[in-house]
Amino acid sequence: MKRHPNAFQLRLDDAGYPEQLRDVPDPPKVLYGIGDPDALEMGLAVIGARRSTPYGIRAAQLFAGWAGRAGYTVISGAARGCDQAAQQAVLDVDGRTVAVLGCGADVDYPASSARLLRRLRDGDGAVISEAGWGSAPLRWAFPRRNRIIAGLAAAVLVVEAGLPSGTFSTA
Repeated sequence: MKRHPNAFQLRLDDAGYPEQLRDVPDPPKVLYGIGDPDALEMGLAVIGARRSTPYGIRAAQLFAGWAGRAGYTVISGAARGCDQAAQQAVLDVDGRTVAVLGCGADVDYPASSARLLRRLRDGDGAVISEAGWGSAPLRWAFPRRNRIIAGLAAAVLVVEAGLPSGTFSTA
């Protein structure tokens, strides 16, 4: 498989590794990414339910759009529902967003996020993961990726979530 021209890898001891991510429990030894590595700055995590309501979608769009217009990087997981709504709202205002995946950064998961992920990989942000290139989405990887979302964020905004959920593990 041919590597994307914007692919990058950051090791824990590399100068470009996000400083704030070093402080999370068990920081990723390597971040695999595609897109703009400069997008990995401290930002606002906007997260919520996959099975979202119209309220959750609208709240994600409003808050993420505001943050993107104000120049903040928005971090989320590119999942169906609130995550996709938040990240698309940022792109709609020409802001910057980072998608943290529970599979390889070069894998389109979920498939409904393929267009969004393509834009981020092409430089409108970044797609990152601690999973190696080509890694399939595995159930156990998603709770682990949540610590990366939280670790990149100065604040975490939960727009909608059920109990129990991965959203609450991130918060």
